[in-house]
Amino acid sequence: MTIILPALPRKAEFSPRPVRGSSILRPAFGGPRQPVARMGDHWAIDVDAGVMPPEWGFELLADLMQSGVTRVAIPFPEAGIDSGTPGAPVVDGAGQSGMTLLMRGFRPGYAVRKGKFFSAITNGQRFLSMARTAVIAGGDGRAAVPIWPMLRRPHADGDVIEMAQPMIEGFVDEPVGWSQGLHKALTIGRFVIEEVE
Repeated sequence: MTIILPALPRKAEFSPRPVRGSSILRPAFGGPRQPVARMGDHWAIDVDAGVMPPEWGFELLADLMQSGVTRVAIPFPEAGIDSGTPGAPVVDGAGQSGMTLLMRGFRPGYAVRKGKFFSAITNGQRFLSMARTAVIAGGDGRAAVPIWPMLRRPHADGDVIEMAQPMIEGFVDEPVGWSQGLHKALTIGRFVIEEVE
């Protein structure tokens, strides 16, 4: 079961970043370099929750303490971006692979902009992706969305796509600390959520 972390203060800071399993193959004796795409590419996010009232802080800490054995999820920040009304997109067809994801259930004519993040839920686990190019859903609500990173798990037909509010889900590897002064407010230490490959 995934723990959805409680709302963080407005002053919280997020630093998303790709974690690359892909590499550039460099020939030992010269020659052209070749990119090698691997299924291990995924996302991580550094979270600085900042200062918060103790009742919020200890609730967050209770969830983070479990994150070594249970996945946690938070909304992926897309500040200033209006996702509009995408409809209810889902995966269109099982067994897909590669760097394009077929979807259906969009509001006809919905524009998935280049750089738009979304998450797909497969077997109870979220996988975060980013659209590599802009795509407009057809009149039937279908779209083929080029993505990064490449698909890491085969999604099932009808798996939910979180387009309006993407989420990032993974484990918090390091123990999270906190400090509390005389003013009683809690400062949660910086933590990192990294997707499961």
